[in-house]
Amino acid sequence: MSRKKKNGFSIVELIIVLAIIGIIASIGAFAWQRYVENTNLRTAARDIVTDFNTMKRRAVSEYAAIGASQVTPTYTMVFSISGNHYVMNKTYNDGTGNITEVIGDKQLAEQFGHGIEFQSFGGGGSTYSIGFTARGIMNPAGGFIVLVNNRNSTARITFNATGKTYVTFAMH
Repeated sequence: MSRKKKNGFSIVELIIVLAIIGIIASIGAFAWQRYVENTNLRTAARDIVTDFNTMKRRAVSEYAAIGASQVTPTYTMVFSISGNHYVMNKTYNDGTGNITEVIGDKQLAEQFGHGIEFQSFGGGGSTYSIGFTARGIMNPAGGFIVLVNNRNSTARITFNATGKTYVTFAMH
């Protein structure tokens, strides 16, 4: 009697391999989702710090261009917990009254993904306003903004009067 050698996989072997791949993929999917949410939180915090620096730079450069002899514009960032967004404004006087130009309006959910929101501000309350003077000084002289995501990871943005900002993360 001659026996032929079998080539290939049996259906049982194939099902076992597919089950193992499915288990590994499901574990990886949860880790990937957590990674994406935490990355979005980091990106949101760093983008806010970038906007701080942009507003400070605009205030200082406009003062340098206009000079102290004229009224310089005021730059502000207004944060809202209830609206989950912040607005960057430039307010100046054209001789007849104050005019406010919106430089940027950023919704956190649209910009950085759903689940990222403002949790608290240094002064308490549901809104928070930060001004930037012509000398690059921030008003209030110091404070913080806390962001949170769906996993209760937080990003705390701390700033001082000179515009130095520090971001600390507590990731879960």
